[in-house]
Amino acid sequence: MVPTGLHVLGTAEAAPRSLLGQISGFGLISALGLTLDCGLFAVLVHGLGGAPGWSNAISAGCAVTFVFICSIRRVFADQGGRLLPRYLLYGACQIVLVAAASAAVGWLDAKGWWPMVAKVSILPVTFGCNFLIMKLLVALARSRTCAALPS
Repeated sequence: MVPTGLHVLGTAEAAPRSLLGQISGFGLISALGLTLDCGLFAVLVHGLGGAPGWSNAISAGCAVTFVFICSIRRVFADQGGRLLPRYLLYGACQIVLVAAASAAVGWLDAKGWWPMVAKVSILPVTFGCNFLIMKLLVALARSRTCAALPS
């Protein structure tokens, strides 16, 4: 029997999961990524006196990398080979998504929402977008479209 548990850096192959299994697994990893993002952001800004913009870029970059590494094989059972092209595509999508999410939070803040409520309110949309991006990247690898990308 193939193990299906969460192994962050494990090399064992994951069994294919149902859509609900993928959503719940990705949700757990995303929650851990959000915790990493917020915790690292707090340390960088409040503990080390870092600028919030740069601190957010660093903490979000770490969280995005964590989510990608932990979910590509364990949640989506991807065995598509080369990860670098897909990681770079995922990172590019994240840049666009973070910019759009930040604009939405800014718009909600301008409408009088508390900033943290605004940030939390967009999480379902960003989670859904992230999940679809990961599914697309795995589908691309399975169709060998990513094979033509440089590594």
